[in-house]
Amino acid sequence: MNKKISRVIMMVSVLVLYTVSTFGAAFKDVPASHWAYTAIADMQKRGFMLSNSAGEFSPNSTMNYFEAADVAAKATGYVDVKINQNVDTAFKQQILNNYATQKPILASYEAKYKAWDKRYNEQIAYLLGRGYLKAQELDKFITKGTGQAETRSIVTKEEFAVFVVRILGKEETAKSTYKVSGFSDDSLILAANKPYVGYLKALGLVNPDAKGNYSPKTQVTRAWCAKLISDTLTYKEKTTVTQSPSAPASSSLVTVTKVMVKEENVDYWVLATKAGKAGHYAMKNTVKVTDKDGQAVSAMDIPSNTQAIITTAIQGTQEYIISMKLQSTSGGGSAASDTTVISGTIARIGTNGGVSIFLADESTKTYLMDTNCVITLDGLAAVIDDIKEDDAVKATIVSNYITKLQVTTSGAGGSIDIENGVGSLTSGEVMAKGIKTAGYFLSIKQGTKTLEIVIDEKVILNRNDKTAEWEDVRIGDQVKVVKENGNITELAFTGTRTSVTGQVKAIYIAAVPEVTVITDKGAKSFVINGNTEIYDYNQRANVSLRDLRLGQDVEILIDSKEVISLVIQRGTNTIKYKGIVQAIGKKSAYIDVLVDYDPISEQSKVIKRVQTPLEVTIELDGKTEHRTIFDKGMDVVITYKYMEDVIPEKILIIE
Repeated sequence: MNKKISRVIMMVSVLVLYTVSTFGAAFKDVPASHWAYTAIADMQKRGFMLSNSAGEFSPNSTMNYFEAADVAAKATGYVDVKINQNVDTAFKQQILNNYATQKPILASYEAKYKAWDKRYNEQIAYLLGRGYLKAQELDKFITKGTGQAETRSIVTKEEFAVFVVRILGKEETAKSTYKVSGFSDDSLILAANKPYVGYLKALGLVNPDAKGNYSPKTQVTRAWCAKLISDTLTYKEKTTVTQSPSAPASSSLVTVTKVMVKEENVDYWVLATKAGKAGHYAMKNTVKVTDKDGQAVSAMDIPSNTQAIITTAIQGTQEYIISMKLQSTSGGGSAASDTTVISGTIARIGTNGGVSIFLADESTKTYLMDTNCVITLDGLAAVIDDIKEDDAVKATIVSNYITKLQVTTSGAGGSIDIENGVGSLTSGEVMAKGIKTAGYFLSIKQGTKTLEIVIDEKVILNRNDKTAEWEDVRIGDQVKVVKENGNITELAFTGTRTSVTGQVKAIYIAAVPEVTVITDKGAKSFVINGNTEIYDYNQRANVSLRDLRLGQDVEILIDSKEVISLVIQRGTNTIKYKGIVQAIGKKSAYIDVLVDYDPISEQSKVIKRVQTPLEVTIELDGKTEHRTIFDKGMDVVITYKYMEDVIPEKILIIE
């Protein structure tokens, strides 16, 4: 079990401790002598299977697929982020992003089956995203009887074994190793399920009855489920503990070239050179990094080309840094060598730590907040929740992370009351528009200031040399202000229609929705208005902004900075990652790839773990290859199906 899931499970367990009497684990219908009592108590303590308000567990009640999916999801880290607020931000965003990705699939099954239990959609989405459940298996959730009557299918013991082996992450091992189950009633088990049952038997997680049978068609009860899941988690946790450093620690002098947050945003990847050879090391975020004087230093603040003494140890198959002490900066480098300072306005504050900044060249760049970022607002200490869109900002960037954010509120010292003749506004760019109690208002950027004006109904509006109405004004328009005796008499707007093509990088659904697209000239953000037409060539139908997905290829017609139409290109049914192989798992079961850009996390140069089961197509020079061909340093392009990001569809090796 990885550390993130372990922490989430621990957190859920703690929450349950305050709401359920778990230490005594007293159940009205489960005596201490019950064969599954210990497991049931463990599952209640973990918060995965609870008794009802009357204190009844109902151990003999059977479980349908929806209920089994609920337990499997919780046992592998799923958390209801709407209820549990104290969840790791990055992990919370992963759950939300995954649900958004899987939602169209689930919606199709809601429409297909009247008996579909949508209460468990989020848990099912989680299992789909993690690969514990396959989309084609969703039809098993509902059984159609005579007259097409629908019922929710009860899970059998052989079907539940598939869930458990996937939770252990051993599906490929089971399928390649076990052809028979080893039970006396092996002939009763479906051929496709035998490897899973056989693997669990080999681990001792399922055992034969007095006659040597497994009884594969027997329906799963709550007690049986609790027993198997509790034993599985206990087995997995013990196995993880035994994979602690298997080799003695060693110290060496290296030159740190870059530190990056790993894909799951918990640990770091450290790029360093040792004895002239470059390599990657993993480092947990709990490792204390110190300078020459022994003072603690943030890992993300380490300057490029800094020499350090590191102590490493092998944990599993990965070399981890377990201590680091900075020495000096080689070649006269300093912190400034990898540090830049930019100024602009806040364009967007993401939910996963990303901040988009609108720059003077009219481009928008997105950075991640460093965990130790220092934030000030109008000179006072602040937190990210205090910052608003359109606030002026000066940001210190180190390795694409914001380490210092100096913010000035959009109204602080810059607001000009035009109608009273104060100020010298003559022209600018429309940044926002809306309606207030005083009337229509515009936010106009003039130089470094963003000014808000209220428009009197007597003001004449022109756009592109034609009489205009308020609805004709677009965000991004250039505006010329005509005044008489200090009062505005006319606003002349100039808008430009252009079209761009690119890949969707970010979707911002709020009061003023936006979409950010990667074009050949960099990332650009555009406003979606109520009249924007969004058309999907694949579905040949108009869709909504919520149907748009990261990574899709789009063509956008823009009026200034507002989207008139957005067309999802035909054939956008895959997401591709390009990168360099950094590490190879045991028996080439996976590869760790340093990808150029991840549209899901909106991060550049991150390590992505790519599963490589035998069924994945691997190509080199037009020929199909075996996964053992992978080697460190290879350039690869990984293609995933549009709705999936678990098992790739194809991996192309580029020489």
